[in-house]
Amino acid sequence: GKDPLDFTINGDAPPEDLNMVGAEMTNWAETIHGGNLDMRTWPRGGAIAERFWSPRSYCDERGADTLYARLDVFERHLTAAGSRHQGHAARACVELFESAGEETLGRFADLVEPAAYPFLRRRRLLLERMLPRLFPAPDVERYSDMRRFVDHLPAESMIGREFRVDVFAFSKTGDPDLARTIAERLLAWDVLAKEVQTLACQNSAMRSDGLDRLASGLGRIARIGSSCLRALQKGRSLSPLRAWWYQQRLRTYAYEIFYLDKDVLQRVIRDLRKPDVLNRHNIAILPGVAHLLEMASGERH
Repeated sequence: GKDPLDFTINGDAPPEDLNMVGAEMTNWAETIHGGNLDMRTWPRGGAIAERFWSPRSYCDERGADTLYARLDVFERHLTAAGSRHQGHAARACVELFESAGEETLGRFADLVEPAAYPFLRRRRLLLERMLPRLFPAPDVERYSDMRRFVDHLPAESMIGREFRVDVFAFSKTGDPDLARTIAERLLAWDVLAKEVQTLACQNSAMRSDGLDRLASGLGRIARIGSSCLRALQKGRSLSPLRAWWYQQRLRTYAYEIFYLDKDVLQRVIRDLRKPDVLNRHNIAILPGVAHLLEMASGERH
């Protein structure tokens, strides 16, 4: 357990330190091909460079607050050099789903993140050894198979991160203008979810990939966020029963790392009820909405 920040990357570094960046990138090698290389490189490549080559002060405490500002500069250089990571998911959807709503699916992809590689590996172990008759092994981490929506998603949703930042700022200031901005976003995401569901009704490939259920989850999460925000704008708290119900609904879509522990049977039963049973996707606005729920139920300020 050596902290990656303790590695020394210079001409005198031992080979094992110099190989760390390659090892990090190898984690994603099974889902890389020529068509998505730019998207896989960004932002992961920039973040790895920050972690291993920047001074510790740039990555800890106050320095971490400016990480995204530095990555933004790096991204502009990549774009100027010809990187096509922006809009990759929308272009991929044209091939995956036969031109079904490129612009709509592009906006939808901006709100979804892929599950982490270690999580997928654990879930594959469970499915292949314990539940082979219920589910096929997920294709997402199989060599270079790029047939699924999740294979083309960026490592992090910038919109999801910005939403979390705005919700946190609102929790500190109570700014009514910021509250209106958050409300407009939540409403727009609910409308977007309905548009994706409509497209999925007409496209069997989207349904096979579970995008109809994923879109349903986005809409439900957005509506819960809107309800919590309205209560906060009125200076009220949610009733204990409603707060509990919302917590249960959000838990259905929570991203969880799956461990083979003593509660494995309970976890399997619970996960079988999830819309996204393999939990390949993370709906990026969930943490921000969970924060709104905590505020509206009086658990957090």
